[in-house]
Amino acid sequence: MFEFFFKYPLAAFSKGDVVLAARWPVWVMFALLIAAAVGLGWPVWRRSIAVAPRVKPALIWLLQTAMVAILLVLLGSHL
Repeated sequence: MFEFFFKYPLAAFSKGDVVLAARWPVWVMFALLIAAAVGLGWPVWRRSIAVAPRVKPALIWLLQTAMVAILLVLLGSHL
């Protein structure tokens, strides 16, 4: 089944290492992620001040921040 999806046997993948070939320094990635998290969180928290349970806005913010983190990793390794 593994060979069907990935074209090569599992033994070929078990000998390798996963390497992130990012061209941006790690501190730049974290700084951009923190800036994005604050930028995404500010409107979410402002709108949810009157709402007592903050689970839904927190979940939306968390998913948006995770999406930005994935995009930063992909862009950082591509550019």
